[in-house]
Amino acid sequence: MFTGLLELAQQLGLHFFFSTRVKQMINDLFFRRQEILDQELLVDGRCNRQPLLAYLEVLPLTLYTENQEDIIGKLDNLDGS
Repeated sequence: MFTGLLELAQQLGLHFFFSTRVKQMINDLFFRRQEILDQELLVDGRCNRQPLLAYLEVLPLTLYTENQEDIIGKLDNLDGS
């Protein structure tokens, strides 16, 4: 969720000042998140494990924008379980 909060803050025009070490840690978080997004499916039709859609609140806005129709369609079809 931290990466999502940072992205939202940037979109709102908020600026944070971090030490060099913290900046490197944040860069590593963004890099690792991108690796996960590249290798995982947004929606797992096989239901073998939790799809990325289960973590919608931490996904980058660009991923949501690119897959908005799929996300809304899957959320509309949920049975609440």
